[in-house]
Amino acid sequence: MDFLSQFGPEFSDYFESLGFDWKRLAGAKVLEIEGQNPYTYIDHIANTVSGNYLDHGVRVNSVFTSYRISSNGFSQRLGDLAGPIFVSRTSLTMKLRLVNSTTAETVEIPYLAGFLGSPFVDSASLYV
Repeated sequence: MDFLSQFGPEFSDYFESLGFDWKRLAGAKVLEIEGQNPYTYIDHIANTVSGNYLDHGVRVNSVFTSYRISSNGFSQRLGDLAGPIFVSRTSLTMKLRLVNSTTAETVEIPYLAGFLGSPFVDSASLYV
């Protein structure tokens, strides 16, 4: 949760505008992702989305998160499960057991695509 709060108010305000309380999911046990065993789904993402020619273990790790060396030291990014480069879906469905709960709950988690480049308003300013 500390990591997600570092994305700033634009990130959290988007989810609040949808009425989605992402903070209540902190520490939940993931039972299924898209109706599959979570590790089966993670392997699927590692095999089809993550890492190009990297070792399978490295690709699995990058499904969760990864770190980069930058001019300010290290930075962390959302993994390919939560922050794919190309967002081809609008949400991800998970079956979870929340902290201090004994029952499973199915939650549809919305995706938020972020653009980290220079701002643009038309094709001329995009292709600078």
